[in-house]
Amino acid sequence: MAGHSYLPLRLPRLSEGRVGPIEIKDYVTELSLERGHIYEVIVSTFTEDGRATAAPMGITFVEDQSIVVRPFKTSLTFRNLRARRCGVANITLDPSLFYAAAFKWMDKKGEILLDRFERARRVDAPRITLADGYIEFTVDQVIDESVERGDFICSIRMAEGRTAIVKPYSRSTFATIESVIHATRVPEYLSRGWTERATRLSELIEYYGDLVARVSPNSQYEQILREIVSYVRGTWRKNEGSSAESI
Repeated sequence: MAGHSYLPLRLPRLSEGRVGPIEIKDYVTELSLERGHIYEVIVSTFTEDGRATAAPMGITFVEDQSIVVRPFKTSLTFRNLRARRCGVANITLDPSLFYAAAFKWMDKKGEILLDRFERARRVDAPRITLADGYIEFTVDQVIDESVERGDFICSIRMAEGRTAIVKPYSRSTFATIESVIHATRVPEYLSRGWTERATRLSELIEYYGDLVARVSPNSQYEQILREIVSYVRGTWRKNEGSSAESI
């Protein structure tokens, strides 16, 4: 069966350590979120036929209860937000979760694996069960002026989070998340002929791969970077092959 029938009609019980829905303004204040800053999250949405999808993406706080989401116009998230008018910003600092959302949650048919999701509380959208926090939102306005991206002006309908667990800072965390984000943009840039931008991001990914291998050897982060580097190199080979065929 397809669509919503894959998702539970009832949300599973909240795990220990998670706080319930709180005042949105208090949540934004507690996280020390600044207006105008871009924060990397995983945005989850339903397709028009009800399949759950997720993608790493930046959101910007413009007011205490308002955010802007700016997906590429070629992305599935752009089409979903325009059609369904709502979504969830899943908050996490886990690089493996960003990587899974970008590349790994696909079955043999190319569909997102739905056992990673639960229903949102206040909007008609999925949310990721393993995330540390959620910002559920609805779309108020779509600004369609940019050639590359659409600007979705959204109202926050609910915010929920877990009790924070303090961990020492690791450069691998930053490097892995940045590499995932860069890797999702390389094929988009190459398809538009923006080879200089794609080259710059590819070089950064190679650098981060070396960094992670040095500071976190034999780790999950190193394995993720190896796969990302391989993916990006393969993307370049495919692009060069397509260019040669068109000559």
